[in-house]
Amino acid sequence: MRLLILLYLILLCACSGVDDSVVVQDPGQHKEDLIQTHQNLHRREEHDIEAYIKRRNLTMKTSGTGLRYLILKEG
Repeated sequence: MRLLILLYLILLCACSGVDDSVVVQDPGQHKEDLIQTHQNLHRREEHDIEAYIKRRNLTMKTSGTGLRYLILKEG
């Protein structure tokens, strides 16, 4: 029984060494970082789309909302 209690205490002490230092970031700064990241991804995606259109020699039209489309056959 003593051995079991000793093992339990050793286990308890070993688990208490967990690093509790959590970096708390300003929520406003986190939001700005996310906005910046999404803007960069959007620019990169726009560049990739333009490169694809140019590479395929497509004549795309763009709607007011930014949707690109190509009419293959009038009808």
